[in-house]
Amino acid sequence: MSTKILLIVALAITVALSQHIVSESSRCLCQRVRARIVGNPSDIKNMEIFPPSNSCEDLEIIVNMNNGEQYCLDPKVKRIKEIIKKLRLKRSTTKDN
Repeated sequence: MSTKILLIVALAITVALSQHIVSESSRCLCQRVRARIVGNPSDIKNMEIFPPSNSCEDLEIIVNMNNGEQYCLDPKVKRIKEIIKKLRLKRSTTKDN
């Protein structure tokens, strides 16, 4: 009887630990973020915005430069929020036309 209980407890602990490891592993694209746009804005090829998802709970903003470099912006910075708002407004007005 005690062997069965130990086996069940060991199994429960293993499942709990594996759930913790899965929830801690983030598949976010951005490991580090910057607070501002780096370089000349005319050198920006495009910006990609990824909303929170099952694989990453963060809003991610990736800036792709014409020279192939890319970096991530911090979506919590006020200036970055303003840029995103302007992009969304611009996108919604172009969709309407």
